[in-house]
Amino acid sequence: MASKAAPPSGSTSSPFTIADAARAAWSCVSDVFSPSPPPPSKDDTADITVVMTLILLGQLAVLSVVFVFLTPAKGGGRWLPPADTDKGAYERFVLAYSPVWMGVFAVIIAGQLYETFTAHTYMLVCTTLCLPLFFYPFLAPALPSHAPPPKEASEGDNTSLPSSSTVPSLLQGYPLKATAWLAIYSHIGNYWYTHYFYTVLGASYSMPSLRLNDVPLPLYFATFFYFSTYHALSNLLLRRVTSGYQRTPARGIFLLLLLLALSYCTAFMETLTISAFPYYSFQDPFMAFTVGSAFYGLYFLVSFPAFFRLDEFKEGRLSLYQSAMDALGAGMLILILLDAVRLWLGMPLTMAGQALRY
Repeated sequence: MASKAAPPSGSTSSPFTIADAARAAWSCVSDVFSPSPPPPSKDDTADITVVMTLILLGQLAVLSVVFVFLTPAKGGGRWLPPADTDKGAYERFVLAYSPVWMGVFAVIIAGQLYETFTAHTYMLVCTTLCLPLFFYPFLAPALPSHAPPPKEASEGDNTSLPSSSTVPSLLQGYPLKATAWLAIYSHIGNYWYTHYFYTVLGASYSMPSLRLNDVPLPLYFATFFYFSTYHALSNLLLRRVTSGYQRTPARGIFLLLLLLALSYCTAFMETLTISAFPYYSFQDPFMAFTVGSAFYGLYFLVSFPAFFRLDEFKEGRLSLYQSAMDALGAGMLILILLDAVRLWLGMPLTMAGQALRY
């Protein structure tokens, strides 16, 4: 086994060297293309800009090459489900509401209003922004399901949905199932996954807040409307590909590459936009942007396709119970992936959180 590099004098020993590996890879690229590389700088801004530009352009180039081999489907593709279906109406509502919460956050960050926030202010802002999405399933008009009802259940099978009505009930409609799916996923992500950010990425929150398991409680709500937007947008892209191109090996490869790129870009864009908030910080910004985006992207590599299939295909609708189980299963798979990375790095996981504390 290769020996690990000794830490600098006076620093705490740590087995984590992903940032060093990323910088070493960038150094190799610089040596090839630049005869006289610039001296290292304490400010990683320039390195982050160059490396992220290369990564994103590389992803676009690979997708462009594979795209050439796709075979268009008859009738073309679509971005959204029909507006007169429950899934179509839900996605349109989420997309229309997204600029609202983004605008509120932009004003708070640009005006540095957070400097006057107390723990109660953070909680009020995040819970208020969640309310339209939470209440939508109960206030939205009843519409036919985007997916057809499943085949009649076999004798003794009580898990399938009734197929007698074209308009599902509240409990079987897509809006409530999507809301439950994202609420479960958001809770798991904050309660469990945040500790991997603390351990692997050296992240920390320092704003005043009531905490659940050492995670600021407002984040449980903020994550919900963040993820609602992310998954509505990912549905657009995945649907455009699956409906617009014939099922071929090339489409399968393209979908996989698209998921990888979309997951990475989503994680990077969130990291970039939140970097202006001083009370969420990383020990190493270079590592957080470059490699940390891949680590965070593991969330979406699993959740984007899992959420997309909910009431999407002709195989039929899932029940509310099945949707909840689906979210829990996706959450467990993500946890396994995150922990596999932690084990590979040889890092201990410490969770010292309490039920509720300030």
